[in-house]
Amino acid sequence: VHDLEVGEVDTRLLIVHPGARSGWETEPDLFANAGVGALPETDALLRRLAASLGGTDPSPLEMEEIVDELVAAVRRARRPRPTQPPDWLLAVRDRIDATAPDVPSTAELAHDAGVHRVHLSRAFAEHFGCSITAYVQRRRLHHGWRLLQDPDRAIAHISAEAGFTDQSHFTRVFRGALATPPGRFRRSGPAPLDWQSW
Repeated sequence: VHDLEVGEVDTRLLIVHPGARSGWETEPDLFANAGVGALPETDALLRRLAASLGGTDPSPLEMEEIVDELVAAVRRARRPRPTQPPDWLLAVRDRIDATAPDVPSTAELAHDAGVHRVHLSRAFAEHFGCSITAYVQRRRLHHGWRLLQDPDRAIAHISAEAGFTDQSHFTRVFRGALATPPGRFRRSGPAPLDWQSW
């Protein structure tokens, strides 16, 4: 919390010091005149960052991930997206697909790919249009959707098998993606699902 005040509210400042291997030293003007707040790609990220900073106990890991995504979004806005992902990045995505819902950590994926974690996060977002976390959540959600086709499986068990912390977490994410809770979705009968469009 900073001593600067906006009206009656205390202000929190987030100051980012990029590490030596972040790659920012080659882009010293990354945020100069970028109009970060006006980019549609960054609007949700800035809102997430504000919510995290506004909480009673901000999570440094969550903020670090959001900043990584923010940097990737600004880079995408300033450079044309590469047409073809490199082979190592396709291999990372294939590994996520093959191991979902129990996906290795970003650090482990980066280590096995032979790249830095920040570089992996940036490249993944640039080529696939979402963060690794969002992609993994989609895969878990897709897995849960498939398990819902079996009427004998309890939703609480499906939630755990799909990699969610509990049934309420699964329900919240499912409702956010499909605008209906999993129980109602199951009762409405099987339906096609294009999970890549989420």
